[in-house]
Amino acid sequence: MPDWSLEILLQHFSIVAAFECIEQRSPD
Repeated sequence: MPDWSLEILLQHFSIVAAFECIEQRSPD
């Protein structure tokens, strides 16, 4: 597995985690 694919995976999970935090923080 090339390094760039691992970097993309890390960025993807970081973005997903950020969106989950935003959804949990917003009052519903």
